[in-house]
Amino acid sequence: MLTGNLRLNCIVLGTDGILSEARWLLDLGLSPNSNSATQAIGYRHVLMLARMCQLENKIVAVGEPSYRTRRSRIKRVREGFENSLEGRIELIDGYARTSSMIEIEVEMDSDVLAAESARTAETMSEQIQQIMELENLEEKWRFQAEANDEAERLLSSQPMLSPAEEINMNDL
Repeated sequence: MLTGNLRLNCIVLGTDGILSEARWLLDLGLSPNSNSATQAIGYRHVLMLARMCQLENKIVAVGEPSYRTRRSRIKRVREGFENSLEGRIELIDGYARTSSMIEIEVEMDSDVLAAESARTAETMSEQIQQIMELENLEEKWRFQAEANDEAERLLSSQPMLSPAEEINMNDL
């Protein structure tokens, strides 16, 4: 059975909560069967529970002992609504928990995938940069190797001078 605040809402008028809202709607003239909003799953029961609480409060206020049987009947009906609502609240809580778990899984899949993709893109960018640097170094080495080859070719194409000829050339 629902205890605590729900029972307190049945006794004390003007408290916050769904029973207060239901009482307010009843005071405005809405009945549990008046329109589709009041017939929504569970809400109709809440309105009926509020109505049973109002009747019970009126009987208590009158204080007439002859209403004892009627009060017992109202109490039995009210407790039935409380039990029904408690079961529905448990179902709604279970649904909300399951829904949150599904939402977490979906967000985790998409967010983790996005984070991994961003990291992969960053890693690929770094690797591309390294490859470009290696290609630049390769091109510089190729130019250096070509220059060395050209220098060797030029040196090998000139006749070799004897040491005496080299001295004579230096004197010039």
